[in-house]
Amino acid sequence: MATEPDGIWQRAVDPWWDSLGLAGAILLGVVLFFFPEPATSVLGTIIIVAAALVWLGVDLRQEVKYTSRTQEGHEVEE
Repeated sequence: MATEPDGIWQRAVDPWWDSLGLAGAILLGVVLFFFPEPATSVLGTIIIVAAALVWLGVDLRQEVKYTSRTQEGHEVEE
């Protein structure tokens, strides 16, 4: 069980993602991946996977919000 309030992780990570951006993170990951050293390749892969997961998470969160808004709108109209 988490004793921390909800959203603390989001408040900590959002400024970093906002300043770098998802496209920047993926680009940074690709550059590090192709740099000829195993440590940077692993780091690049981790950054690419993290950016892809955040991208997917944001997309899914927006889809859920949109779906709930449209369902609420239909309930009000009925």
